[in-house]
Amino acid sequence: SAPPQINLRVTGYQPDGCTFPVQVEQTQEGNTITVRIYRVLPPDIMCTMQLVPYDETIPLGSFQSGTYSIDVNGTVITVNVS
Repeated sequence: SAPPQINLRVTGYQPDGCTFPVQVEQTQEGNTITVRIYRVLPPDIMCTMQLVPYDETIPLGSFQSGTYSIDVNGTVITVNVS
């Protein structure tokens, strides 16, 4: 598309069996995109001790041509947009 779109596919695990919604926050500073994925759990909640798969595609939006660093909860990847 014009301008190019970036969609971020994130796979991993939630560390417990609680079914609270996942929050996604995105910020950009220059060519660095920071994505924070987390859940807010009440302090007195009891959850099962099981790993739950997480697999989402997150649309990051439109970007101009260039090289971008994407930081997802501390894991950084580099993408080239043309």
